[in-house]
This record gives sequence, C-alpha cells and structure tokens, in this order.
Amino acid sequence: MRFYLYIPPGTSTPTSNITHGLSLYPSGSKASSMLNFDGNDITDLSYNKSSVVKTNNQQINMLGNWIACQYEIAYDPNISSQSLMFPNLGLQWNSQTFNISSLTLNGSQTGTLTGSITNPSTGFDPSAIIGSFASAALQIYGLSGVSSLLAHATNSGDSSFLSSISGGISGGLGNSVTGIFNAIFGGNSGNSQEVNLTMNTNISLAGSITNSIGITNPFFAIPGQSNQTTANTIIPNYLSIMGVFNLTNNPTVRLHVTSTKSRSGPGLPVDITYTGAFSIDNTSYSMLFNPVVASVATIANVKQQILLLKTPNYQGAAPVFSGTGAILENVGNNRVYSNISNTTTSFDPTPGSGLVFSNALLRVSFDVIPTNGSPKSTIVKTFIANIVKY
Repeated sequence: MRFYLYIPPGTSTPTSNITHGLSLYPSGSKASSMLNFDGNDITDLSYNKSSVVKTNNQQINMLGNWIACQYEIAYDPNISSQSLMFPNLGLQWNSQTFNISSLTLNGSQTGTLTGSITNPSTGFDPSAIIGSFASAALQIYGLSGVSSLLAHATNSGDSSFLSSISGGISGGLGNSVTGIFNAIFGGNSGNSQEVNLTMNTNISLAGSITNSIGITNPFFAIPGQSNQTTANTIIPNYLSIMGVFNLTNNPTVRLHVTSTKSRSGPGLPVDITYTGAFSIDNTSYSMLFNPVVASVATIANVKQQILLLKTPNYQGAAPVFSGTGAILENVGNNRVYSNISNTTTSFDPTPGSGLVFSNALLRVSFDVIPTNGSPKSTIVKTFIANIVKY
C-alpha cells in the first residue's frame, strides 16, 4: 500500500524528514494480521501487529515536493467478514515532520539514511523512532543502497553486516534464495531489477521532533470490507482485499531424535551419538494466496526451507552438523543452518542443553508471474516455527 503525500512550499526546513505510521483502528486493535509483514525480517504469527511507525529516506524540499509512504500488507481473508465491517475495523494513517541529525547502524555512524526504518508500535508515536533500538527493521532498496552505506562503514563488523546484505541481494537477483529472511525482488517495464530487502539490526537515530508538524491522520475503510462503499469515512476505490499471501499460523517442524550408544574400549565411558531427522509438518499450517492475485498471475516455484537459528540461547558453541551438507548462512547479524529439511543430522549436544532447538524458522519463497507478460516478482518471507520432538 502506498500513499503519496504532498508537502506544500515553506512547510519546514530543507533537512526535515517524515515519520509516518499505519495503525489498525480502533487504536490497539489486533483484529487483523494485515500489518504482520511490515517492520520485521522474521514474522511471528502468534500475535497480530496493531501498528508500525516508519522513517522515510526522502527529505522535505522548501519549494514543496511529493513524499511516497509505503507499507507491506499481508493477505487477510477475514477482512470481508461481517464482524470486521468499519468502524469495528479500519485503518489510520499518520504523518509528521521531524529532523534526523545522524544515523548509527550496528554501532557505526553512517551519516545518511538510504532506506526506511520501521519500528513496531502500539500506536502512532513519532518519538518512538528516535533513540536507541535493541532491534529495528532497515529496508534497503537494492544494491545501490548497500553501497552507499558501505561507503560510511567504520568498522569490520559493520562491513561484514553490509556485505552479508549485499550477498543476499545478489543471490536473490540470481534466483538463489540464501542469506535472506525477507525480501521482494521485482522488475519494471524496462526489465531492470528492483529490490526491497528487510534486515533487523541495532539502529539508533539521533534527531529532534521539536516543532514538528502533524501533517495528516485520516481514518478510512479497508479494501475488501463488506461495507467499504457505504462506510461513514473515507472509502477506497480499490475494492478487493489487499496482499499477496499469508500463512494461517506459525508452522511446525518435526524432529525425530534417536540415540546410539558406543564404547571405544573396555572400562571406557559410554559415548552417545544423537541423530535428528527434521521435516516440515504440512498439516500444521496452510499457505493462503490472494485469489485476486492468482487471477492475474501464476504462482510458481514455491519453496519451503527449514532453518535453524544459531543464537546464544543454545548453550554451547552450537549444534555441530555432520554428514548432511548443512549450510551455514549469514543473514545480516544472524547465522542460520539451512539445507537440513528431510535429512538426517548428527550433532553433539552440550550436557544440560542437548537437543534444544527452540529457534526453528521456515523460509518460504515463490515467484509471482503476471499473465500479461510483465516481469516476475520473487517474494521471500521467513516465519517462526514450533519444534515438536518425537
């Protein structure tokens, strides 16, 4: 969903930026999953997000200019239900001016904002975008945005993070989905590639909202609602439910564990080797594709990959894989094991923490190929997965 906002001449200083947000109405509502894809690289479907707050990398011109504010919408078929008619559910769009004086990414001063930053919020609060975040979502629009940030990198850790992002974009453009949790790769009428990649990292924005100007905060009905043309509010011209796809809930990964005991010699301790076979429980969730999209495009090359997230929560170095070809991917600041689905994996658990695989993910990717001959788009989304051992 994209809004175009006109800033009249003389509104603010030439260095002002825009902070804007989209919220479910009434405030704090969690009646829809439509905002769940925006502002994170890994989606947790166990709760619905009620609001997001964003910066914008476009600056305000003293002579006046247009600002584009866009949001990624997840497909939610429940929008059409009678119980979710406006005003039981609606959207509110807010925008406000503010100033960014500096951007710190992964502890390094980068100077300029080359993408947008999204912070999940319980309501529109422009000050939520200022200050230190434990983690926030940085949206980067293609390799040129990464190159701009790399030019300001001041330490090896920052360079490593940005190089990982660059590798993920290059792989996605080459139809190899590695090093990515959340991205959309698309083309335009000139067949050039466009990328929208979301990475979570430690971000800090220094700035001021002093003397900021509230620009607009309209309420409106949502496309696809049963009373969308008669609601007593701003009504949409587009009448179909938005979004491309969604999952019904967090998927489940099955882990079948076996153990083998051996002794290398008389009187020596017994060695135990644990073996786990990972598989996707296809009955635990469903993929929902928007029928409006399916009517004008072909959904192809659907892939589902189990990922194991390597984090400090695993007490020990990490699972030690052997004999399966498991691949260790760098995804921004994260390390994940891929290529483990439906394979047998041997690992050496640390005593007291063995077989703790609480950080499983499911990465879904597919192509959307328009039937009118337009270039395809590739969508990549990663979801929290539950692990069930048996």
